[in-house]
Amino acid sequence: MEIASHLSDPSAYVRKTTVDVLIDLKAKEYLPEIANLISDSDSKVRRQVIAALGELGGKESIPEIKKLLSDPDEEVRRAAQEAIKALETTDEH
Repeated sequence: MEIASHLSDPSAYVRKTTVDVLIDLKAKEYLPEIANLISDSDSKVRRQVIAALGELGGKESIPEIKKLLSDPDEEVRRAAQEAIKALETTDEH
């Protein structure tokens, strides 16, 4: 079974852990599947999606991350703000 198949697992813990593993593996090829979790019902999963988009997608992920600036969860909104700020300042001299 391919690890990315766990991104659609019924368990939020499994989905979040799968995103963690894909970040650790630097598995950029799974960015589209990870981005699909941007509207996941679990806020911990959405926060991990922000981390994945930031780490694996770079500045190109800013539009996707901006979608979470209006998330109902305060921690998700804060994580999105921090990720965008970090990505926008990356490579500035």
